[in-house]
Amino acid sequence: MLQGRRGRWAATWMAALVVVGLGAVAAGSLDKEAAGFVVALLSLVASVLAVGAPWAWRSPTAAQRSSETQREAAASALAALVREQWGREATLRQLFSPWPLPVAWTSFGAGRVADRGELSGIADGTRFDRVADLVRCWAERPGQRLVLVGEGGTGKSTCALLLTLGLLDHPEVRQVPVPLSAASFDPEWETPAQWIARELRRSYPLLEDAERFGPSAAADLIAGHHVIPVLDGLDELPASRLRALIRGLAIAHDPRSPLVITCREDQFTDAVRECRAIPRAALLKPSPVPEQEALRLLSFADQSAGATDAWTRIARHIASDADAPVATVLRSPMGVGLVRAAYADGTGDPADLLDRRRFPDATALEAHLLDSFVPSLFERAAANHPDRRGCTPAAAEKYLRFLSRKLTEQGTADLAWWQLRQWCSLTASAWKVALFGGLCALVPLLVHVESLSREQAARHDGSWQLAVLVHAMCTLLFPAALLLVAQWTVRRSPSLPRPLWVTAVPICVAALVPVVVNVVYAMLVAPFTLQSLTLGGMVVVGGYLGMLLPVVSVVGLPLPPLSPRRGHFSMAGWRRRLRGAAIRFTMTALIVFVAAQVSSMLMYCSEGAPHSVLYVSCAVHLADTPLAAGAVSGLLAAGAWWYESSGSPADVATPGESLRIDRTVALWFGLAGSLLINIEGASVMVLPPPGAPDHSLGQTIVILLWDWLSLLGPTGALIALASTSWPYYMISRLRFALTGELPLRLQTFLTDAHRLGVLRRNGAVYQFRHITVQHRLAMTPDRVPVPRPSPPPPPHGRAPGRPRRDDHAP
Repeated sequence: MLQGRRGRWAATWMAALVVVGLGAVAAGSLDKEAAGFVVALLSLVASVLAVGAPWAWRSPTAAQRSSETQREAAASALAALVREQWGREATLRQLFSPWPLPVAWTSFGAGRVADRGELSGIADGTRFDRVADLVRCWAERPGQRLVLVGEGGTGKSTCALLLTLGLLDHPEVRQVPVPLSAASFDPEWETPAQWIARELRRSYPLLEDAERFGPSAAADLIAGHHVIPVLDGLDELPASRLRALIRGLAIAHDPRSPLVITCREDQFTDAVRECRAIPRAALLKPSPVPEQEALRLLSFADQSAGATDAWTRIARHIASDADAPVATVLRSPMGVGLVRAAYADGTGDPADLLDRRRFPDATALEAHLLDSFVPSLFERAAANHPDRRGCTPAAAEKYLRFLSRKLTEQGTADLAWWQLRQWCSLTASAWKVALFGGLCALVPLLVHVESLSREQAARHDGSWQLAVLVHAMCTLLFPAALLLVAQWTVRRSPSLPRPLWVTAVPICVAALVPVVVNVVYAMLVAPFTLQSLTLGGMVVVGGYLGMLLPVVSVVGLPLPPLSPRRGHFSMAGWRRRLRGAAIRFTMTALIVFVAAQVSSMLMYCSEGAPHSVLYVSCAVHLADTPLAAGAVSGLLAAGAWWYESSGSPADVATPGESLRIDRTVALWFGLAGSLLINIEGASVMVLPPPGAPDHSLGQTIVILLWDWLSLLGPTGALIALASTSWPYYMISRLRFALTGELPLRLQTFLTDAHRLGVLRRNGAVYQFRHITVQHRLAMTPDRVPVPRPSPPPPPHGRAPGRPRRDDHAP
């Protein structure tokens, strides 16, 4: 058996000799014209095998990595972006206004659900009174691993954010902490390390600038322990995915790499008992917030007149009754935030917190605060800015209830705009998407389907009504079949890259549907033989392949991607990217050339029924048309590859920016698809082969414009648009806007909710600031708001509410 590189070389040359031998046999057994064509074709194959052997069987080269200088530059740029992004987020959450709420954290569980103290570096019972103490501990031991556990609302996410900013500001910490949401982790397709690298690239597109930071900056930063992944919200994962993530971090992840995790205590301990403890990780749980510290912060935050006296009365009440409902609520950071939103920053009277008739226990008081959270923030915004354009507090609460229900149904905390299609039955069901696509493709055909059908009916001596039905069925069923087959093709491995030639498989399979329709039609209206039916079916498959392969080879299969598409025109790193563009051009041009050549052979090199014959020898005269189609498709494919390889123009991913970029890509792809679907027909009209009708330049332009605007162009644009996320989002958004479940300007509303503090932003996704608020809104039924009595007009034009201190200032 041949082994090694020499064996592969020998096998390649043996294959070349076999091809040459077949050519010699063909030259002696076929007629002169056919033999010439076969020998030329086999000689081309032999030349490709011989010339391509050194490249195909070359020794594997080591993967290129970023240099040390590039890694340092990437880490520095990443630190600046994280500091700016999460510093702004901390400001919106009022974490430093007037100061961070003090929450003490204590280590526990060493040797059971956490690693032993001598390995983690933190002994059981070690107490950290403030986040600054954790930062100092980390600076002394840079490879630290921390797991912050606690019940909902105990400040895990806040501590992770403050720890991130504290580590960035500490001069002795060289690592870059990066908060990441765990909701997007899928153990079926990637390991934790691969997922962290993917999320890093998606959240910070700047790292994909290979000219500045090298070809693998994100992966190199993780492998070199320059990044501290701060994984938030593990408790929002399903139990199976949580166990898979813990198992991956415990077994497959480098134990020397730093790590910060937040999770609920019971879910984390259950997962660890079923898997194993994360090596070198210390578990920390929070202590209750001291009530006096909470009241002191609320008193400073409240700027209304008489606020100090109001909060002092509450402090005296708590001192005399430590089990009062307000005391229990103020022991959690979430409770302090809810009280601040409704009473310190809002217009509520703090004395209401002492009403035991309304709030007999802490559960009732917390439910009231949760229900008041969203209205308080939107009412405050409306009071402070009366001319502010936006939805009313009641409408905002209605929209947020709908969003929270859908997120809870999906089992996630991430509000990603490109996942909105999963909420709408029209875009979530592959069958409904396929039917919708078929109907959209059928509409342009209705413009002139009668003339085409009459012509076909005349050729087959049949009625034009039946021909109309055949055309309509093919136009309706083929796009639907293509969407379904493409969905089935990628169902088992949606995140894996695929060779370019694989895109031809769904087209050929979907084309079998119109083949069946045309075969039935031919059997009804004309004499037939098995040979004629076979050749007719090949003609149909070849025709669809020639039309659709240029489209899908440029834009991809008509399926919504797992994440928004990115790209922009840039000449940065053009020398490095020129090779990739050339490869893309060559592969696409070759594949489209072969498909167009086969389609042209089947179309122009055969005689009709009843004895259909395919003349291979005439194919040599058709090469110019497929070459033109392949060259144009290759150029557009290289341009699309260049556009997307440039990455995102934004340094940090945001929901609005990712939507805008995906929309731009969708529009460019739609234009390319509308042109490419008729590229073979345009080539035939410009370079007519033997047997094709010859048209003048004016007639050619009119026919091509008519096909582009009314027949093939819209179908090509539809298939190209289906490969991006934006059309699915638009359909879903309009559907929910028509039913009043979401506002028409959804992104504007979400941006407003984020600015007011209802939502928080993590990369290109939104999350509810408190997961408990999401769950509470999801359980709250829609209700008709009862109009409140209008307060008397405030003096001096001030917004209604309690008087502020500056109203009485001299």
